[in-house]
Amino acid sequence: MATVDEFKLFLEKVSMEAGLDTLAPSEDGLLQLQAGDIELNLQFIPSANKIFVCTEIGFLPETAPSALYRLLLSEQVMGYHTGGGSFALVKGNDVLVYQIICDFCPSEPAAFAQLLSDVLDFTEKWRGKLSDLLNGQGDVESPAVTSEMQFPFFV
Repeated sequence: MATVDEFKLFLEKVSMEAGLDTLAPSEDGLLQLQAGDIELNLQFIPSANKIFVCTEIGFLPETAPSALYRLLLSEQVMGYHTGGGSFALVKGNDVLVYQIICDFCPSEPAAFAQLLSDVLDFTEKWRGKLSDLLNGQGDVESPAVTSEMQFPFFV
Protein backbone atom coordinates (compact mmCIF):
# COMPACT_ATOMS: atom_id res chain seq x y z
CA MET A 1 0.00 0.00 0.00
CA ALA A 2 1.43 3.35 -1.09
CA THR A 3 1.26 6.50 1.00
CA VAL A 4 0.09 10.03 0.26
CA ASP A 5 3.73 11.13 0.55
CA GLU A 6 4.65 8.71 -2.26
CA PHE A 7 1.76 10.12 -4.29
CA LYS A 8 3.11 13.64 -3.72
CA LEU A 9 6.55 12.60 -4.98
CA PHE A 10 4.94 10.94 -7.98
CA LEU A 11 2.98 14.11 -8.80
CA GLU A 12 6.21 16.13 -8.69
CA LYS A 13 7.55 13.85 -11.44
CA VAL A 14 4.26 14.11 -13.35
CA SER A 15 4.51 17.91 -13.11
CA MET A 16 7.98 17.86 -14.61
CA GLU A 17 6.86 15.48 -17.41
CA ALA A 18 3.87 17.68 -18.27
CA GLY A 19 5.69 21.00 -17.87
CA LEU A 20 3.31 22.12 -15.13
CA ASP A 21 3.79 23.89 -11.85
CA THR A 22 4.21 21.34 -9.07
CA LEU A 23 0.98 19.45 -8.49
CA ALA A 24 0.48 19.34 -4.73
CA PRO A 25 -2.34 17.23 -3.30
CA SER A 26 -3.88 17.79 0.10
CA GLU A 27 -2.96 15.62 3.07
CA ASP A 28 -5.95 13.45 2.08
CA GLY A 29 -4.55 12.90 -1.42
CA LEU A 30 -7.03 15.24 -3.15
CA LEU A 31 -6.07 17.60 -5.96
CA GLN A 32 -7.98 19.96 -8.22
CA LEU A 33 -6.15 20.89 -11.41
CA GLN A 34 -7.47 23.75 -13.52
CA ALA A 35 -6.68 23.60 -17.25
CA GLY A 36 -8.45 26.43 -19.02
CA ASP A 37 -12.14 26.00 -18.28
CA ILE A 38 -11.74 22.32 -17.38
CA GLU A 39 -11.20 21.21 -13.82
CA LEU A 40 -9.67 17.79 -13.20
CA ASN A 41 -10.27 16.29 -9.79
CA LEU A 42 -7.84 13.66 -8.58
CA GLN A 43 -8.07 11.51 -5.50
CA PHE A 44 -5.42 9.08 -4.39
CA ILE A 45 -6.85 5.96 -2.73
CA PRO A 46 -3.93 4.45 -0.76
CA SER A 47 -5.81 1.37 0.46
CA ALA A 48 -6.49 0.32 -3.14
CA ASN A 49 -3.33 1.79 -4.69
CA LYS A 50 -5.53 3.66 -7.19
CA ILE A 51 -5.98 7.17 -8.52
CA PHE A 52 -9.49 8.39 -9.23
CA VAL A 53 -9.74 11.09 -11.94
CA CYS A 54 -12.99 12.94 -12.59
CA THR A 55 -14.03 15.91 -14.74
CA GLU A 56 -17.31 17.61 -15.59
CA ILE A 57 -18.59 17.31 -19.13
CA GLY A 58 -21.62 19.55 -18.68
CA PHE A 59 -25.20 19.98 -17.57
CA LEU A 60 -27.56 17.28 -18.79
CA PRO A 61 -31.14 18.55 -18.44
CA GLU A 62 -34.06 16.30 -17.64
CA THR A 63 -35.40 17.18 -21.09
CA ALA A 64 -32.40 15.59 -22.85
CA PRO A 65 -33.53 13.04 -25.45
CA SER A 66 -33.48 9.44 -24.32
CA ALA A 67 -31.34 8.65 -27.36
CA LEU A 68 -28.58 10.74 -25.78
CA TYR A 69 -28.64 8.56 -22.67
CA ARG A 70 -28.47 5.45 -24.87
CA LEU A 71 -25.51 6.97 -26.70
CA LEU A 72 -23.67 7.66 -23.42
CA LEU A 73 -24.26 4.12 -22.21
CA SER A 74 -23.23 2.51 -25.49
CA GLU A 75 -20.02 4.56 -25.71
CA GLN A 76 -18.71 3.12 -22.47
CA VAL A 77 -19.30 -0.58 -23.12
CA MET A 78 -16.05 -2.32 -22.18
CA GLY A 79 -14.41 1.13 -22.04
CA TYR A 80 -13.91 0.96 -25.79
CA HIS A 81 -14.71 4.60 -26.56
CA THR A 82 -13.83 5.98 -23.14
CA GLY A 83 -10.30 4.75 -22.52
CA GLY A 84 -11.55 2.53 -19.73
CA GLY A 85 -13.49 5.27 -17.96
CA SER A 86 -17.19 5.84 -17.61
CA PHE A 87 -19.84 8.53 -17.65
CA ALA A 88 -21.99 9.27 -14.64
CA LEU A 89 -24.73 11.71 -13.79
CA VAL A 90 -24.32 13.54 -10.49
CA LYS A 91 -27.56 13.15 -8.59
CA GLY A 92 -29.16 16.40 -7.58
CA ASN A 93 -27.47 18.74 -10.04
CA ASP A 94 -27.72 16.83 -13.36
CA VAL A 95 -24.05 17.25 -14.22
CA LEU A 96 -22.55 14.69 -16.57
CA VAL A 97 -19.08 13.65 -15.47
CA TYR A 98 -16.35 11.47 -16.91
CA GLN A 99 -14.40 9.36 -14.44
CA ILE A 100 -11.61 6.86 -14.59
CA ILE A 101 -9.80 4.88 -11.93
CA CYS A 102 -6.26 3.82 -12.67
CA ASP A 103 -3.52 1.98 -10.87
CA PHE A 104 -0.97 4.06 -9.00
CA CYS A 105 2.30 3.23 -10.76
CA PRO A 106 5.08 5.38 -9.28
CA SER A 107 7.44 4.34 -12.06
CA GLU A 108 5.08 5.66 -14.79
CA PRO A 109 4.88 9.48 -14.40
CA ALA A 110 5.01 10.01 -18.18
CA ALA A 111 2.08 7.64 -18.72
CA PHE A 112 0.04 9.41 -16.05
CA ALA A 113 0.88 12.82 -17.54
CA GLN A 114 -0.40 11.45 -20.87
CA LEU A 115 -3.55 10.18 -19.16
CA LEU A 116 -4.27 13.67 -17.81
CA SER A 117 -3.72 15.16 -21.27
CA ASP A 118 -6.00 12.54 -22.83
CA VAL A 119 -8.72 13.16 -20.24
CA LEU A 120 -8.56 16.90 -20.96
CA ASP A 121 -8.87 16.29 -24.72
CA PHE A 122 -11.70 13.79 -24.19
CA THR A 123 -13.55 16.26 -21.95
CA GLU A 124 -13.21 19.05 -24.48
CA LYS A 125 -14.49 16.85 -27.32
CA TRP A 126 -17.45 15.59 -25.30
CA ARG A 127 -18.35 19.09 -24.17
CA GLY A 128 -18.63 20.07 -27.82
CA LYS A 129 -20.59 16.94 -28.68
CA LEU A 130 -22.99 17.44 -25.75
CA SER A 131 -23.53 21.10 -26.61
CA ASP A 132 -24.24 20.27 -30.25
CA LEU A 133 -26.69 17.52 -29.34
CA LEU A 134 -28.57 19.61 -26.79
CA ASN A 135 -28.78 22.53 -29.24
CA GLY A 136 -30.18 20.32 -32.02
CA GLN A 137 -27.03 20.64 -34.12
CA GLY A 138 -25.84 17.07 -33.90
CA ASP A 139 -27.24 13.67 -34.71
CA VAL A 140 -27.54 11.52 -31.62
CA GLU A 141 -27.66 8.43 -33.79
CA SER A 142 -24.31 9.19 -35.42
CA PRO A 143 -21.11 7.83 -33.91
CA ALA A 144 -20.01 9.88 -30.94
CA VAL A 145 -16.60 11.13 -30.05
CA THR A 146 -14.17 8.27 -30.12
CA SER A 147 -11.17 8.10 -27.91
CA GLU A 148 -7.66 7.06 -28.72
CA MET A 149 -6.89 6.82 -25.02
CA GLN A 150 -4.92 3.73 -24.18
CA PHE A 151 -3.53 3.53 -20.68
CA PRO A 152 -0.99 0.87 -19.81
CA PHE A 153 -2.23 0.84 -16.25
CA PHE A 154 -5.97 1.47 -16.37
CA VAL A 155 -8.42 -0.81 -14.63
